[in-house]
Amino acid sequence: QARLTVQGVNTRKAMVFLINDSVRMVITDRRFNEEEQRVIKEANLEITEMRFAEDALSCLVHQRNCMQSISLQTLEELLAGRVSRWEQLPESGLTGPIDLVLTDRNSGVYDLLSRRFFKLENPLVVTTYSADQADVLNTVAQRPLAIGIASVAGYKATPLGKTLPDSLNGPVRTLGLAGTDSTGRVKNYRPYQYYIYTGNYALHYSLYATFNSQSRLAAGFAAFIASAPGQKIVQNYGLVPGTMPIRFVQIN
Repeated sequence: QARLTVQGVNTRKAMVFLINDSVRMVITDRRFNEEEQRVIKEANLEITEMRFAEDALSCLVHQRNCMQSISLQTLEELLAGRVSRWEQLPESGLTGPIDLVLTDRNSGVYDLLSRRFFKLENPLVVTTYSADQADVLNTVAQRPLAIGIASVAGYKATPLGKTLPDSLNGPVRTLGLAGTDSTGRVKNYRPYQYYIYTGNYALHYSLYATFNSQSRLAAGFAAFIASAPGQKIVQNYGLVPGTMPIRFVQIN
């Protein structure tokens, strides 16, 4: 009888665990980097990567923050430290220093922001590092001057984030991303599944189930993740299924 044990660690550590054969499978928000691929090749490991979902990063603010959306340019300036006070963003209705809350430098969120979505030469100007994405939400909920960044999968797995991005009255709100639609009009795209799938919500990325190909147990679990019941779980957590056809229903 198989038993599944889940351990939450940052992306870098998860990759190391798999390479060292300490775990049979990891769920990550990126593929192996060049250094990790070199180690795998030298060790003659047989690794299988399976894309199974599309996730997205969300900007989170306290309920007292009046902002409704943020542009990619403004977000980049905030991450780089060029925007450091709320007075520079008058739509927030706040005054004081911006408290940027993020997981550590080895986390997938940090890596996605600094290497994929924004090509920043210097480290991100983070004022508060959180132990995990649940802690990001809790910190933002307690600090009116904070702005945090977490994934849809990360906040949907917490009691505080279950109603996001729909909730507007809770202690934490998600910001939309300002973008243009097909007619050129500026629109506020929130991290809903439809906008993640179409790419209108720009901060989206793939999730991977990565495992040692020699492990029959891991291969079997990967097959379940890719199956219709597994993809239904993915959908219920606010993510976009990655192995099944997508069908949208318009409700009038």
